[in-house]
Amino acid sequence: MVYAKPIIHTGMMSVIRREFTFGLTIERAKEIVSYNIPMLELLSYEAVCYISDCLIEGINPGRIKDLIERFHYTEPIEDSIYSTDKVEHYVDSENLVIYLAGILEGDDEKDIELRISNSLSSVQMKSTLLDFLNSLPSNIVEKNEIPLGKKKKIKDSEFCCDSVLVEAEGLSIGDEFMKHEPITENEKVTKELILDAIENRVKNFYRPIYDPSFTDDGEGICFLPNRFPAEGKSYEWWSRVAKDYCPSRNSRLGTKLEYGAFIGVLIKKLVEEGKDIKAAWNIVCNDSSEIGNYSANGIEEGIYELTGSRNVCGFFDLANMRKILEYDDEIDNCWIASGSCFNSSTEFPVAYINQIIIPQFTPFSKNNNKTRKHGSASGWIVLS
Repeated sequence: MVYAKPIIHTGMMSVIRREFTFGLTIERAKEIVSYNIPMLELLSYEAVCYISDCLIEGINPGRIKDLIERFHYTEPIEDSIYSTDKVEHYVDSENLVIYLAGILEGDDEKDIELRISNSLSSVQMKSTLLDFLNSLPSNIVEKNEIPLGKKKKIKDSEFCCDSVLVEAEGLSIGDEFMKHEPITENEKVTKELILDAIENRVKNFYRPIYDPSFTDDGEGICFLPNRFPAEGKSYEWWSRVAKDYCPSRNSRLGTKLEYGAFIGVLIKKLVEEGKDIKAAWNIVCNDSSEIGNYSANGIEEGIYELTGSRNVCGFFDLANMRKILEYDDEIDNCWIASGSCFNSSTEFPVAYINQIIIPQFTPFSKNNNKTRKHGSASGWIVLS
């Protein structure tokens, strides 16, 4: 086949521009562009960014080209005025991303192949559906009038989850719990963050009561109990999927200030339910083993709890996964909060927040060297 003329894709340009802040040289950037990776125009933006990250990490460009060719398909163009050998080219970006993510995480090739075999991408599902329909007698198809390519329009609000109101506007410096004098540095930092949220007049917002998990097709997220929490995705993925989840309610990743307001509401609720003020601050800021799922000793790996675990004041899953917050333009970076079952409850209590300096397209996973110490993480999503 004849490849399209090599171009510098916007996704590749975005990744290269980002990596300059992490020490990428102009010479190395030129070398990456010179590899002339084919068919970029056929790939999803996410796939191009993963390819760019792989090249920057030193993955052999020949291997990447082979993978693109592997997931490259052609399909005859029907009802065309051209000759019958005219075909349309496309690439299965979804499975390509799965493979590239596995390479970046250093996964065993057999594990990646198993992941691919267990995945039904949209390309494969389309082929499977067409094969099934073509196998049916024509009178059955006509009788039931199966409308290919059409689907019922469903308002995004129908997918919105059970959520609880975080009454940020109800916080006040005069609240009893705010009269607590910090004992530890963690408590001091947390109190300052809550004060910032109050002074900046953070508006009330809603929080899904569970951590997110993947939908059955693996394309999106849902908030249901008794499911494995979603992990292994990048900040960029979470930011995009959060906005797509329920646009009518302005779904998005929560900000650092919103997380601060949430922590204030959590401590306030603990006190209202009978917890001693000093004890409430301690379990949220210093040692959250009482309210979250952590590693037993901070060294050995813990075990994920299914979503809907550990009801604390109406909130679940407070520390089963770390929480990815919205990008902060002031620091040109993103924040990540709380802890996971791979962390110590004293090193990563629920109130803990820190910056994380990794490429926006790097998956958050315990198996990724760049994110290992942060355990696994999922997006902290809020709604209006």
